[in-house]
Order: sequence, then structure tokens, then C-alpha cells
Amino acid sequence: MRCEKASWGQLGAGKTGARFLFDSSQDRNAAAENTLSVFFRLTRLDGFRCDGCQFDQLHFVSNRELEMRVSSLFPPVLKFMAFAGLLLVSIAPSLAQTSQAEAEFFKGYYLQHERNDLKKAVKSYKRSISLNANAATRAAVDQEMATIQEELATSDFAKIMPPEAVGYLEISNPGNHVEQIARLMGLTGREFSDGDEVAVLQIDREFAISSDFQISPALLREIKKIRGAAVTFTGINEQGPPQGVLVIHPGQSDLVTGIVETGIQLVPTSEKIGGFPTFRVENAVWIVKTERMIIASADKSQIEDCLERVSDPQKPSLANESAFREARANSKDAAVFGYLSPSLAMDQLDSQMKREIAMARMILDLDHVNHVTATLTSSEEGLLTKVEVDFAEDHNSFGYGLVRTVPLSGKALAHVPAGSVAVVGMGLNPKMMMAAEVAGSRHLTALDIGREIFANIEEVGMFVMPSSSMSNGPVPDFGLVVASSDIEKSQSLWNTLLSIPSKMNMEDGPQAKEVEIEGIKAHHYSIPGEEGVPQIVIARLNDQALIAGTESAVRSAIVAGKSGKTLAKDAKAKALWNAKSKHTAKAAFVHVGRALRLAAQLERGRGGQEMQFISQVVDDLTVTLVLDEAPANFQAKLNATGLPLFEDVIKTLAKFDRQRSPSQQAISASETVIEVRADRE
Repeated sequence: MRCEKASWGQLGAGKTGARFLFDSSQDRNAAAENTLSVFFRLTRLDGFRCDGCQFDQLHFVSNRELEMRVSSLFPPVLKFMAFAGLLLVSIAPSLAQTSQAEAEFFKGYYLQHERNDLKKAVKSYKRSISLNANAATRAAVDQEMATIQEELATSDFAKIMPPEAVGYLEISNPGNHVEQIARLMGLTGREFSDGDEVAVLQIDREFAISSDFQISPALLREIKKIRGAAVTFTGINEQGPPQGVLVIHPGQSDLVTGIVETGIQLVPTSEKIGGFPTFRVENAVWIVKTERMIIASADKSQIEDCLERVSDPQKPSLANESAFREARANSKDAAVFGYLSPSLAMDQLDSQMKREIAMARMILDLDHVNHVTATLTSSEEGLLTKVEVDFAEDHNSFGYGLVRTVPLSGKALAHVPAGSVAVVGMGLNPKMMMAAEVAGSRHLTALDIGREIFANIEEVGMFVMPSSSMSNGPVPDFGLVVASSDIEKSQSLWNTLLSIPSKMNMEDGPQAKEVEIEGIKAHHYSIPGEEGVPQIVIARLNDQALIAGTESAVRSAIVAGKSGKTLAKDAKAKALWNAKSKHTAKAAFVHVGRALRLAAQLERGRGGQEMQFISQVVDDLTVTLVLDEAPANFQAKLNATGLPLFEDVIKTLAKFDRQRSPSQQAISASETVIEVRADRE
């Protein structure tokens, strides 16, 4: 090919970067032109131009000259191609393997850091080594494998802890629970439109907070990267801190890792333990910084043992102890988990508190207590705290026997009206078949008082209602439902006891009279001349239960029994019934919003107004306490549900501040402004 304006040059293809040699001294060759045109179309090389003169007219050399030029160039080109081919054949397998090894390394790195799939990442790293990875790749694999080894070992902190643990405390994945609580309180995931009303509460003259306040998702993501921490106690010293080992795992959080790595430089260094940087605090505590963890202990050997368990998972550890595994079986998702071995703890304290420990062993039978655990966790409903004491089947704990009662049957709680402020239920005695002559007798003896409490009453349920009036003074409306095996005996006993002062003509004694409430006969007792002392009414509800309390509370219980609007139908008390089990012997329920409104009724002045305002914010907040008392297992469960929305808290406080006197608002540092942001970014 040749150019009209150049002797020798290159003709370039814009899309492919190809270059062709051309000669300007030869005439056009039509046959060659046709041949190359076909070649151009087949290889899609178009848009040719002359790099030297930008002339796009193509000319071609003759076939003879082309053959001569090709024949002169062929031998050296052939030699070069042969040498290049041999070289390529010799190094191609190595290059291919190196490329595959790097690909497997990158795959493993992705699985490890992005997908958190450590097991698959290990497989990719091992395959990278098997493909003859170069030195740099091997070094990177070794470093990542060491990190993964620690990650797998600390997926359960107990795997690296000493087996002879007296106590153990673990905080696991706190970020997940922080996010859960933040979501329940509306501090994350909420979307606000430009027309929403926003309350701005001035905290002081410099700072303010608005009702659309949200926790940054970036902050939550960083907190969720934190793996947690754990501490194991192996001994109790008479003087000084207890023996044990502490492990802190920052997880993938660069912020926490950076703070630790920066701050630890202020601590004096010491001889390395296990090849890791080691520091010493006041010649008392060793601190070791591994690839992913911080390990601290006053006993150097315990740190060495922890490091050995990281490299050797088969080494005995706390996680392998059957008592510990059983204790932790139901606490997988807990934010905080605590464990105590009472028998080991007593052995540690025996030399220091010999007399006290001997008494505790005798009364509580601590040698037959398997474990004591405590957990704190979050859920979609709220927060749950549980304490559990597990006994051996053959235990003889006198202390537990003193507090343990029979399970609640529900006979008393079935008459507690919906809308109650607070409820307490307790089982006392199992249902008894009393002798016919005793059960049918209306004559009372002194022993009937003891039999009533320790034999006849099956369970009791006490409740507090919103006050219908202020006639009771500072005492709210309350009721006590009693379910008995012999209800006639109970009714006779309590009526007799309350009527004794009036029968003795005591001027200050209760004055008794018969009344009718909602079609049910009742006895009414009042103490004349005593302001603020409530009048008591006793009524028989059915063949199994009676109620005593203020007239308003008794009326509410009777109406609830007839209409079916009892506590079981109260949507706010759902958490109580969800927590109750077949072993529940005692239960308590408090509706915080109702309790504050009741307190506002009883409290006059500004304090009552504040409680009335706050009650609007916590109108869904309930707290329940359930005690499960099985023969060899005790559980206390405290549950908080219906957490208030942060937005409502700020708006309510804003509304309360706005309703103060104008003079107070003008000078107060906590002045509140309500605004509608139409131009929010």
C-alpha cells in the first residue's frame, strides 16, 4: 500500500491501532486492492488513514515486489517467532498457575471481608497455595489465614477460656442489639417528609435537639462491626483483683482497633508472649495484642493457655464443659450472658469466710446447684432480662423451698379487670380436698387462720385501678381476689375478722353493713372519722373466688367477670401472658403510662402535670416480672415492651414547655420552639 504524498510511512486503523507498511513509488495494483478490501471487511478494520499526511487514498504495491519483501523478511521473523513460541511454551503453565493462584486469593479475601464466610475463604486460600502462588501471595495468604484462625477460635469466646471457671461474663455483638433498640425507639430507619411538624427542644443556650433526630447509619454500621468481649474468673483473692483472663475483640471495626492500637503504645512493653506484642501495666497485668484480639490477665500462664487454644481447638476449654454448655443452651442471641458455678465459688471462698459459707451450704444446698446464669437480650418487642438457678434433681435447698409456691392456676387473675394499672398474682397452695365436717362447718377456730393461709387459699391476685374519684384520699382503688378450695370458709373467716371491732363496740372499729353491687351481695366496712382511709367491700364472686377492696374496684371486677373484659383481654398485658409458663408461681405487671396518670391524680401541683405529660409518651410501655418455680429450676424474667418513640418524647416535652407562663418561657434556658421545616435538605 502507498500514499500519494509520502515515500514510506504507516497507514493506521483508528479503531484497532493496526499499522501497515506502504510504498509510494509503485503503481496501483487492482488485484491487491481487491484482496485487501476483502480482508478489511472480514476483520472489520475500517477508517484507514495515513499517519504522515492524513490522506485516505489507498495504493498498493505489485505482487512481485510484495513477494520479494516478504521473502527477505521471512527468515528473521521466523526465527523470532520460533524463539518466542518456545519461551511461551516453557513459561505458560507457570504464568497460568500464578494467575489462578492470585484469583483464588482475591476470591478468598472477598469471602472473608465482604461475605464473612470464613470456611469458604479458607478453601480458596488453600487452593491458592496449591497452585504455586508466588512469595507475595503466599505471605498475604499466611496473614489472612492467621486472622481467620483467630476469628474461628473466637466465634465462641468460651473456646479459648480456661475450663476451671468460677464465673464468666460475655458481651456479644452489641451493635445488633443497639440497632434493635434504636429501631424500636424510632432513632433509625424513620423517614420524615418536608411538611412534618418538628419540635425543637432547647437543651441550653448552646444546644438543641429536634424530634426528627436520627442515629447515623454509618455509626450503627461501625458499632455492628464490634465482636464483643468476655472475662473469665478462675479464682478469688483475699486481697487484690480476682484471678482470670479478659478478651476484647474489636471485630471489623477500624475505629475501635485504631483506638486500641494507638492507646496501647502508652503502656510499657514487655517480653513477647506467643510471638505477639506484649505490654505490662504496673508490673501486675500483662496485655497481649494479637492479630484480632486484646488479651489481658494478671497471670501470664493464662494468656499463654488462651493463645494455645487459638492454635489448637482441641485443647480443653470452658466451651467443652458439660455444665457450661447446658447453662448457655438457651442464650444464643443474648447481648450479655453471665455464668456462675456456685460450688466452685464456695470452694474459693471457704478459706476466707468459713462460717458464712458453711451456713450457706446448709441452707441453700449450694453443692447441688448446677449453675446460675443471667442474660440480657433484645427482641422486636423490647428488652428481656432473665436470671436462672438450676438445681440437681436430688437437691435439698431449704432456702428455695421457703420461697417456692405452687403454679398460678389463673382462678384469681381471671377476675382482674382490663385496664388495671398494676397486677400481682401469686399461687399459694394446691387445691385440697378438705374433710367434709371441716369444710361444711361455719364455726371458726384459731387454727383456721393458719389453715386459710397455708392450706385453703390456692392463689391471690391483687390489682390497682385508675381512681374513679378522690374519695379514697391518697389511696388508689385496689382489689384483692382470693381463690380458695373452700370459699365459704374464706368468706366466713374474713368477714368475722373485720367485724370483730364493731361487735366489741369499739368506736373506732370498722362499721359493717350489707350492700348489693351489680346484683351481688357484699359486706361493706368503713372506719368513721378517718379521712383518707378507704372503705372495704368483700363480695363472693363465685364458688371459687371472693374479692376484697374498694367499692369501685370490686364493682369493676364484677362487671369484668360478667362481660369478659378481664386482664386476659387487655392488649397492653399481652407480654404478661406470653411470659407465663406452666411453672409460673408469681407474676407482676405494670402499665407505666397508667401508673403515671394515676400518680398525677394523687399528686397535686406541677409534679402532677409533669407526670400527666410524661404518661402520654410511655402509654405503650409495660414492665412484667414472672417467676417460674419448677422443682429443680428457678427463673426470674423481667420484660420491658412498648418502648417510647424518641420523636414523641421530644414533642411531649416541647408541648409541656410551651404551656408554661410567657415570663418563664422568655427567661428559661430550656425554651422550646415548634417549627415546620418546609425547606429541609
